Parts: sequence; C-alpha cells; structure tokens
Amino acid sequence: VDLVGDDLYELATEVEKITTWANGEPVTETDIEQLVAPRAESPAFVLTDAWGARDVAGVLRAAERMLERSGDPRSRTIPRVVGSLTSYVGRIRACQKLEAEGVPAKEAASRLKMHPFYVQKLYAQARNYSREELQDVTARLADLDCALKGGSRLANDLELERALVEITKSAT
Repeated sequence: VDLVGDDLYELATEVEKITTWANGEPVTETDIEQLVAPRAESPAFVLTDAWGARDVAGVLRAAERMLERSGDPRSRTIPRVVGSLTSYVGRIRACQKLEAEGVPAKEAASRLKMHPFYVQKLYAQARNYSREELQDVTARLADLDCALKGGSRLANDLELERALVEITKSAT
C-alpha cells in the first residue's frame, strides 16, 4: 500500500506479479522494494511530522518521496512542498502563541476551527521549537521561495534540501 497506494486493482496486480515471481518461495521486504515501482503519492503529513519531530533524515526522505511520487515535474512539486510546509509552520506558530497565552489545546482547536487531535499534535510539535526558531524558519522558507523563483543559481532540489536541513536541525 505504501508503494502502490490504495487502489485495489493496482494492489491485486502487484500481489499477483510478486506471487508469480516468488513461485512459492518466501518474499522479503527487500524483494518487494526491488519488484514494485513506487507510485503512491506521499502525504504531506509525513514531511510535517518529521519536521515537527526535528528528524532531519525523516524530513529529507519524506520530501524526496513526495518529489518522486507526485507525477508532476519537480519544478511544480518543489513549490508545493514548500507551500505545504510554510502553511504548517504558520499553524505551529499560531498554536505556540495560543499556548503561551494559556489557551488549552481543546479551546485552540475551537478557535482555529481544527480537529482537537490535530491541534494537540501541533501544540506538542510547537514545543520542539522556540519562538525565535519559528521566526527563523519562516524567514528561511521565504528565502527558499525567492531562490526557487530565480533568486539563486543553485538547483531547486539543492536549495530545498539545504533549507530542510537548516529548518529542521536542532539549535544545539
């Protein structure tokens, strides 16, 4: 499902292909990775969850997966990835501000018109970043946006990768 998506026809086709290939022998995860062409889109929450957890390797993996599986050229996908992350950082900043004001997550969910579980997750991730760090993240994402629009001679992939590392790594 992770590689193909949740289309039952495509899943059945891949299972049949692997079953035929295996010819009754056990199939390993490595076999699956080598035999199945990844084509399921990677959801943005994988990227945002990794960023919120300050997991640099996870952020890079998630971004690469999003780029590889989108079906669109990277020139269109990279700005979408950046936009998605920028919006998420904005929500994190809003939650951080509300929590600093003493607003509980449940009340914040009501104010922000978001699901309480989602806001609890945002509150938890906001605690992984200081207010100043989130300001710096926002500024770095704005710089990245400028770079992607011709403000840099570096390849967009490299600009994205550098920015993701910078905004995710721990200050210590």
